[in-house]
Amino acid sequence: MNLRSFIFFASLLVSFFSISTAHAEAPYEIEGVQTVSVLDAYKLHKKGAIFIDVRDRESWETGHIEGALHLDFTAEEFIALYSNDALDRSTPIVFYCNSSLHNAGAMASYFAKEWGYTNVFFFRDGYYSWLAVDAPMTMGKAEAQLSEAEMRHEAQEHVNMAADVASASNVN
Repeated sequence: MNLRSFIFFASLLVSFFSISTAHAEAPYEIEGVQTVSVLDAYKLHKKGAIFIDVRDRESWETGHIEGALHLDFTAEEFIALYSNDALDRSTPIVFYCNSSLHNAGAMASYFAKEWGYTNVFFFRDGYYSWLAVDAPMTMGKAEAQLSEAEMRHEAQEHVNMAADVASASNVN
């Protein structure tokens, strides 16, 4: 399948899932993905795992987990994760959205696993639970949208910071 066909197919899937499951609760388990609690997410954050916020731009600008990258799951920019070859596919990546009542984080985690990422985490309780425990967050538009080149640079910085996190699949 060529890249253009893949992007078209992925866009259709994203659109379908966005419409059909917009009000569905996120699953507890996703095959090949580790679902983490707020405490486990905080531990991964401290170890330097890459956090990817898949909410829309307005939600992102209202506030997000400190250091997180933004890739809106419902926009074409999410496909940058598929074509990114600068990021080691074994780097720990944590996907999140607002809460367990939004499943974009679950779908993003699923796609990342399907695209060959092997150390994928789904922070099911999401940003609201992060706020509830007073964990580090950022507000504003400072990093609102990253180009693919910026994403590669940010990802490489995370990889360099987290060289010892390669075995982070066991967060305990």
